[in-house]
This record gives sequence, structure tokens and C-alpha cells, in this order.
Amino acid sequence: MVGRVTALGTVFSVKQDFASWEVFVTQGRVKVDEAFSLTPFSKVKTFSDELVAGQKVVQELDDSAFAPKVVSYS
Repeated sequence: MVGRVTALGTVFSVKQDFASWEVFVTQGRVKVDEAFSLTPFSKVKTFSDELVAGQKVVQELDDSAFAPKVVSYS
């Protein structure tokens, strides 16, 4: 699995510990997606979402599937 975070004119932070990784958006927008490579030349996105200020995405590291959860925070 390959994950990607794209800044879209924003302020954000990335945090990782032993259990999960998180992307917090403070200002602007951030795009988070995953590309699953079927062959070296073809990629199929299995997750893609744009976050806005006040949202974060959380991915538990013990899960076998890439299934981030988008939640609001204050």
C-alpha cells in the first residue's frame, strides 16, 4: 500500500505513534489518498478524501486494510 497526503494551500500536521497515524488540518485543505498498484503502470485509488480545517483523518496501524476515518476535532 502507498499512502499520499497532498497539501492544497494549507496548514496541517502529521502524527504517528505505535498504534496509528493522523493528519490534522488547521487551515485550508488537505487531500489524503491511497493508490493500490495492480501493475507497475496502473494504479487504482481505494481511498481518497479532502479534509478541511477542523477535520482529521486517523488510520489504525493494526488494521490490515487501509480504511482511514475522517472526524471533526476542536
